[in-house]
Order: sequence, then structure tokens, then C-alpha cells
Amino acid sequence: MAVKHPVGSIANSYSKLRESLPDLEIDPRIYGPQAIDLLAEMAKTGPNFRQCASYLMEHDIPLYVTRESKGVGAGWHENVSGECWISIDRSIGFIHSLISIGHESLHLRQTIRIRCSVEGEYHAWRFAYRLREELTSAGTALPLTEDEQKLASMPDQPTREDLKAAQRLIQKMAGPDYLIGKAPLAARDWQTAVIVPVNKLINTFLGRGEQL
Repeated sequence: MAVKHPVGSIANSYSKLRESLPDLEIDPRIYGPQAIDLLAEMAKTGPNFRQCASYLMEHDIPLYVTRESKGVGAGWHENVSGECWISIDRSIGFIHSLISIGHESLHLRQTIRIRCSVEGEYHAWRFAYRLREELTSAGTALPLTEDEQKLASMPDQPTREDLKAAQRLIQKMAGPDYLIGKAPLAARDWQTAVIVPVNKLINTFLGRGEQL
């Protein structure tokens, strides 16, 4: 059965989005009022956020709310058919949902082998810090911790030693349930070629949760 939303809620959500991305075309079957509110907030917050929102809507990538695995606040997904979506844990608030969606949208712009490596997380975590800077400029202060500052200050083009250091640092910040400690360092490592089809197969049978 199709999910129905109040007309006033939908109109208000689309009005917010039109202010920032007036020329963008979207499929109204994919995004409900909650998703539009998130995307509209992203679009008005700063250029990196706006790029994320535009990418998701241009590629018809839906957002779902679910109960993520322990230690994970959000996730990117791609199945064997090439369908992509982003899931957000129902426990995280609006602001952190914005950052998480931005983080995962960067992953979806990476090749899938990069996504399945420390290299992919390295760039996505550091990108999320730039998103936090945009939120801070917009009036929501989110200062970086000492460990986050260490990661943010690392080079844009990391060596394998940099990736090893980042792997340890991210594991420390995210906690023992975060699987980065088991990920191959770089996209070119042979292990990613094994992980990719397994990941796609899991996502093919994974429950997506409630679409926003």
C-alpha cells in the first residue's frame, strides 16, 4: 500500500527545497516530507552539502530509516542489480542525520572498491568534517575533538602508512564494533575484489527499513 502524506506537509517541504535548488528535477515517489526536509536543509547549508543533496536527487537515491548494526549510524548500500540507497539509524538526530547522509553520499560517488576499503572511509570521514564546518558557519557549532583534528590534518593523498594510522584512529573514535579494522587498506588491494560481490549479495536480501 502506498504511503500517504498530508498535502500541507508535502507543500511546505517542497517550498524549502525550491529556495536552494529551484531547477532540480526529482521523482516525488522517492522522497517523502522527511527526506525532503533533510535534503532541503542540506541544500541551503553550504556548497558541499548542496552537492550531496543534488547528487542524491539527480540519481534517485532513496533514504531509509532503520536500526543499523551496532557501532554504525548510517550506511550506503548497493545490490546486485545496481540499485543504491542510504539508510540512517532511527536513533540519531536531525543534524547528525545530515552529516551521515553527506558522508554516505560521498561513498556512493566513489567506486565500490574504494567504498569497501580504509581509503574510502578516510576520505568520507574527512569530508564529513568539512560538512561540519559548513554547519558551524550556518550557526550550529560542532567543534572537532583532538582525534578528529588529527584525522582532518592528514594529507589529501594518503600513503599506506597514513591509511594504517587513520585506520587505528577511526577505530578508536568509532568503537570496537566498527568494522574498519578488518577492511583492506586501499581499493587496489585484492581483498576488495572479494568483498564487493559479497557486499552486493548481502544488500540484495537486506531489509531496507522505512522509506523517508
